[in-house]
Amino acid sequence: TLNYRNFYTIEQYDAMKKLKFKMTDFEKNLINKPSYYNITISRKTRDKINDAITYKWADTFAGLKVKRGGRLIADFSVLSSYVKFNEMNLYNGMFFNIIDYDVNNIKLKGENNMTYIINSSLFKNNFSHAYALTLFKAQGMTIEYDKLGLWDFNIMENDGRALYTALSRIGQKK
Repeated sequence: TLNYRNFYTIEQYDAMKKLKFKMTDFEKNLINKPSYYNITISRKTRDKINDAITYKWADTFAGLKVKRGGRLIADFSVLSSYVKFNEMNLYNGMFFNIIDYDVNNIKLKGENNMTYIINSSLFKNNFSHAYALTLFKAQGMTIEYDKLGLWDFNIMENDGRALYTALSRIGQKK
């Protein structure tokens, strides 16, 4: 039977985990393809891609380069932030688009379509760019094929669990 998310069968998923999966051009075309969602193994590659995308941006808000329409992910690094953000119905790993900002606040639209206004002190160190994500952060996501790029594939292809997780993110084109 086929997976509801994409066209892979149970046998193909088993082959991925055992490193016996024969990649087609479909999968090969995702390797090192700059895309809307770029999945990496290492944080170093993730940061390199995010920096490459954002390096031309002139505006900085609370230490992070920002622009209207930019994509962020909540990445709470300060324990006290968890409590404050949970009270606002904000959770670690949520995605946001930047709507607007000034010197004191940034206005974000969450994946839940709610709008949030975050002050600079709460924003600082709790959000990061989400153009590239590590495989760990991408678990559970379904990403349309034409919006997905896979990086660090030399590592993924030698780790059956990583290969399975990466390829099982592929969703059908909408």
